[in-house]
Amino acid sequence: MKIHRTLMLFTIALGASLSVGASPENYSQAQSESANRPIQTLPNVEGIRFRALTYERSATSEAPALQQAIIRELSGNVAGVRYLYNSIDLDGDGRSEAIAYLTGSSVCGTGGCTMMIFKGTGSGSYKRISRHTLVNNPIVVSNKKTKGWRDLVLFVAGGGAKPSYHSLKFNGSTYPSNPSTAPMLPQRTIVTGTAVIAEQISPNVGTPLSKQQSW
Repeated sequence: MKIHRTLMLFTIALGASLSVGASPENYSQAQSESANRPIQTLPNVEGIRFRALTYERSATSEAPALQQAIIRELSGNVAGVRYLYNSIDLDGDGRSEAIAYLTGSSVCGTGGCTMMIFKGTGSGSYKRISRHTLVNNPIVVSNKKTKGWRDLVLFVAGGGAKPSYHSLKFNGSTYPSNPSTAPMLPQRTIVTGTAVIAEQISPNVGTPLSKQQSW
């Protein structure tokens, strides 16, 4: 089905592609190209409509503190793993949280890849708010809020799942870890907000967590 999009094919191909090394020159070129990569459109499912949605490609600057937080969450098992991220205020306190999207054979499958959400600390480091599996990009940060934090809307497909949109609501401390088990958006729901990590993703896009492995 068209609705499964090229993203599903991409996640299957990640295991074979992301372990290939790249020179520093190729890495810099890939980072530059990601800033101009086409936007990944959201498929039409159950009449869900995205109105006045702002699309943001992932940030192109490296984020050492965020990178260290991701490495810590993966217990150092980062061979072949890359990350993309966006900074966006989720809880309305005027300070941005970080949404990180990981790619690689160890963090992706036919249903999507791994996402982590971090909040900055006063010391310049990050603490994890939530960790999610089976995530497809773009990640829609809705204008609707639950317990003071913006809802996340994710497209679920692949791995035998019926294509659908699901809403992840903050419960006071975290977001649900698995989008496929979160509540499905009702038919004809209108969603407004910002879609982050919105570009089409292909192998060798993003920052490698282990430069020794990737270069």
